[in-house]
Amino acid sequence: MLHLYYKIWVDCILKMKNFDSYLWKYKTMMTMSFAMGIAFMVFMTIFEAHVIGFTFYKLEFGNLFSTPITDLLNLLLLFFLPFILINYFLVFYNNKYEGLIKKYKYNEGRYIAVFFISCMALPLLCFLLLIIFK
Repeated sequence: MLHLYYKIWVDCILKMKNFDSYLWKYKTMMTMSFAMGIAFMVFMTIFEAHVIGFTFYKLEFGNLFSTPITDLLNLLLLFFLPFILINYFLVFYNNKYEGLIKKYKYNEGRYIAVFFISCMALPLLCFLLLIIFK
């Protein structure tokens, strides 16, 4: 499974470097982490609502912040920060991406395009399925 993950990463890195070489590391990190966070958010929503029946994956801040700020912090800390850290240590730590680029071939951005579009379409697909089956 990590093999496919690295293929998608190499595709993303090389596509971003070819498209825009300025700050490509940050742009690839944010693109991949955002897509993974969206997919994980959909998975957790379905899992909590239809498998276990209650919400458990959230942080409680008490009365420290208003509701919009609490929601934003929950999104950032629970759905995006974990993927930023995982991606950093699996791809960018000690410039591991250089070896990955040598190991995996570039697929002209097809892998990252399919991955990103799939992750972005997932919430819409789930919403449509809810409308159809309810």
